[in-house]
Amino acid sequence: MSKDLKEIQEFVRKKVVMACHSECSTYKEALEVELGFGCRVKFPNVEEVYLMLDNKFSVGNTHLFAREDFDRTQDYCAFTRDFKIIGQPLTLTRILNAINQIHGKDYHKMLFQDNSLLYIPSYKYSEAEASFKWKFLNKDRSEALFQDQTEGTQISVARLLGYNK
Repeated sequence: MSKDLKEIQEFVRKKVVMACHSECSTYKEALEVELGFGCRVKFPNVEEVYLMLDNKFSVGNTHLFAREDFDRTQDYCAFTRDFKIIGQPLTLTRILNAINQIHGKDYHKMLFQDNSLLYIPSYKYSEAEASFKWKFLNKDRSEALFQDQTEGTQISVARLLGYNK
């Protein structure tokens, strides 16, 4: 993954997390609110991303996690709070919520075609610049998240959220 795409993904993550938790004044505070079932976390010196399998009010400040790509044959692991919060997955619903908070609910139209969603903004951006096609499923039939979308879709979403590089 290119450095630019990684920067775009982090920009979108911050915008979406802050939009979903508008009551928070900082990104760090919003990430703390994200902590709970399904939250993605990163442990020091471990390459894989883990998913939180319990809520944020665990007994003894210990939580249950599994590798993000886990299957039912693997063991789960319990760790203490020594981790970096990445946040809840960036789903289409969360992305659209952030766009709506920035531009208003009448900002776009959506068309469903070929098992995907075509998002077309109503004004301010040319259709070619900010339209995007969001695929719903990955090849393994799991839900396609922001990082699973094409680079063009990720750039268009970032522009709609205010990215201007």
